[in-house]
Amino acid sequence: MESIYKILAQIIADTSSPDEAQALISDLLSETEREGIAKRLAVALMLANGKSYNEIKKQLGVSSSTIARIQESLDKPGIKIAISKVKTDEWAGKLANKFAGALDKLLPKQTS
Repeated sequence: MESIYKILAQIIADTSSPDEAQALISDLLSETEREGIAKRLAVALMLANGKSYNEIKKQLGVSSSTIARIQESLDKPGIKIAISKVKTDEWAGKLANKFAGALDKLLPKQTS
């Protein structure tokens, strides 16, 4: 499996545009998998921007345990890279809100 992971990583690294990367992700992952990854990234970005658990839960409809698990992984290299790339483009807050808005369209409304 390790060699397949390396091939996948190389394919991702070789994408030449966001549209190409989006096509790759859309074709390789199910909608549920894409939503899960998008939510994890949104939680990480929101935590990095100092958002509270309650705010994240409300906007993304995730549990406290999910947020805590992601918070524990904020020091992992891949998460750091993702956050750094977003912050470099000065889109962290806007992107987190875009994720929340996009997820609102994809997921049914949460009732309290």
